[in-house]
Amino acid sequence: MRTERVLLFERFWAAANVLASEQDEELSASGIRGVTYAQAHVARLKETDGRLTDANFKMLAVQARYGAIGIYANVAGYLRLLNRSAMLPTQDSGERLGNAFLNETDAPPKLRSIIRDGEGAISVGSLREWGRRAHVAAPVGRGEGDCLEEALVRDPIRLRIVDLLKQVPPKKGEHELSRLARMQRAASRRVDYLDLKEAIGAILAFERCYRLVLLGFERVLWLCKAEGVIRAASAARDPIVVRCSDEISDAARELQNALSSGMTEEFRRDIDRLNDTKVFVNTAAAADRTSLFVEALLDRHADVQRGKFDRGRRKLPWIERKSGSYELTLSQIGEVSGEPRSIDDVHPHEYRLTVADRFIAASLGQAS
Repeated sequence: MRTERVLLFERFWAAANVLASEQDEELSASGIRGVTYAQAHVARLKETDGRLTDANFKMLAVQARYGAIGIYANVAGYLRLLNRSAMLPTQDSGERLGNAFLNETDAPPKLRSIIRDGEGAISVGSLREWGRRAHVAAPVGRGEGDCLEEALVRDPIRLRIVDLLKQVPPKKGEHELSRLARMQRAASRRVDYLDLKEAIGAILAFERCYRLVLLGFERVLWLCKAEGVIRAASAARDPIVVRCSDEISDAARELQNALSSGMTEEFRRDIDRLNDTKVFVNTAAAADRTSLFVEALLDRHADVQRGKFDRGRRKLPWIERKSGSYELTLSQIGEVSGEPRSIDDVHPHEYRLTVADRFIAASLGQAS
């Protein structure tokens, strides 16, 4: 029951954000998981000139898995704001934060009643006005900010990361990896930040390997798209694939050095989780011919796909190998739009530094 109420409240909140954003350009709803579903719901309300709205619309493919409960609740649990097993806020920080949010955004009594009952409709105007106050981009109230600040600094490692983020603010238009590199240099000047320096160094080395192998794979995928099939020998002669094959050796050594040279206890804790990644990268780097490099990429891709399921069935690889040729399957998707030509065409993982900046700002800037 609690889970269903959380999902219901999440849908109302997303719709409120969209409604408020339509009339205030400074309140962008981008970044909210499932916002396109909420936008579609609001569009239907406008088409029918609806004055009342419920939250009986689909939000995300599987809202419980990919929305507040599946993703954000994990963070809330780590910050000791939520008891996930009981789906209840913690008695100290969690309850204070929840009450502060409801009171400081002046949540409408009708909305509270709907959430308690599990059904009902609220006026679109009332939901829009609440959306202005409860918007993801709206200023945070004092009580909510105090709770977030306490959660943010409770963990000593997180506290030092906050300090490092504040020391190295973002530059306009700067890529996350560039900022991480600057943060690594700043951390190297502090003995008590050695674990952060080691961790960031490993991140940067990992991302170089990741982008190189993904560029190689996406290039083979792009080569197949024209005719649906390409000879393996032709793929191995492609200059972009050859360049990836040549550069992966140096990148693999950089990653190995970053992982083996780290000495702090915090950095080495659970580092064996990367063993599988190291084996794959070293296999790709050890390939003495470009054709073997491509085969290593396709082996890895097939392994990853086998670990995924769609309606109870294991997913197929996007490329199938047949008699010296590579052929597209119906499962092909791809990450890169257009022709992949350089590592800049491959996006690194999102480390959400901007989100961390927002969290610091939401804590009213008190974290230090």
